[in-house]
Amino acid sequence: MYWKYAVRRLIHVALTYVVIIFIFSALFNTVMETTLRAQITERVQGEIVSRTQRMAPEQLARFREERTQHYIKLYHLDEPVALRIFWRAVRTLSFDFGNSTIITSSSGERKVSVIVAEAIPRTILLFTVAVLIDIVVGVAIGIKQAQKPGGSLDRATSMATMVVYGLPTWWLAMVLIMLLVYKIALFPSGGMHSVPPPSGFAYYLDFLHHLALPVLTLVVVGFWGRAYLTRNIVLGTLQEDFIMAARARGLPESKVLYGHTMRTAAPPIVTMATLSILFSIGGGLIFEGIFSWPGMGRIAATEIGAGHPVQHTHGHRNRRRHQADPGGPFAPAMAPLQMSRPQESVPARSRTRHRPPPAAGRAKKTASFPTRTAVTLIS
Repeated sequence: MYWKYAVRRLIHVALTYVVIIFIFSALFNTVMETTLRAQITERVQGEIVSRTQRMAPEQLARFREERTQHYIKLYHLDEPVALRIFWRAVRTLSFDFGNSTIITSSSGERKVSVIVAEAIPRTILLFTVAVLIDIVVGVAIGIKQAQKPGGSLDRATSMATMVVYGLPTWWLAMVLIMLLVYKIALFPSGGMHSVPPPSGFAYYLDFLHHLALPVLTLVVVGFWGRAYLTRNIVLGTLQEDFIMAARARGLPESKVLYGHTMRTAAPPIVTMATLSILFSIGGGLIFEGIFSWPGMGRIAATEIGAGHPVQHTHGHRNRRRHQADPGGPFAPAMAPLQMSRPQESVPARSRTRHRPPPAAGRAKKTASFPTRTAVTLIS
């Protein structure tokens, strides 16, 4: 009976996931199509660059139009909106996320699905292992607290929870790196392996050595809150009437605790643990950056630093330029230069005022701002 219920719930979850994917595909249809057209423009321009010396301008224009139409049909951009949304959702459900423009896998692959599949196991090794240790330690301490409420262990751990649970994980990570890496030199500062990595069984010992400090940091921050929540759940169950009746019948305390109390208190504890395990797959953007851990958070940090998601080709500024002139030359190296406008195109009140020449020993600095206007600053 239970397996039938589990199967029904899994089917319900799968259907809900499919519906959510279709909804997101419809909501972000315009953004995704704009990005996709920018990718098509870049790909076609890349094909044209290699043929510039061998083809006449008329042939290049015809070749550009043919290749653009080919990619438009390939990505279903010539179909009605409903069909475009459908095909985009199908690609998402089949894990076809496109290609990366700046990140490659260890084998040189640019497919986003391959890059993510390579990073997820590393994130699981760090965050999921830390969450599992966090669950075991937190539940065990929470049960001990609930057995003797108001005792020395309960007071000490409750006080520590109020202090440690509010600490930023990244701050504690830097403090532990300073103490355990540079002061005592017990652990390496980051990464997954030494350089060069050892071979044989020493390879796995070296990996565990690099894994120890990040896991220790996550466990130290996380298990206090879990222990306090477990303590409150178990303590509330121990005060129920059926627990008092079980004790009145002379049952051993271990039987009362693990046979009656935990069976009632288990559902919220298991739900909390399951959600923590699922959320751990996403990684930690700042935390992985501190320890140079090549997981999902590191990919997100790299893409945020680049200014666009993995499967995107350009930022918003370049996409607007492509929409205005889709057939113009594509030169990403000239993008910083295009941020500056000629002086006559700048409104009169926004032009740089005449200033006296700087004094001796003072240097000029020129900074480009996203307003596309070159501004001269005198430091």
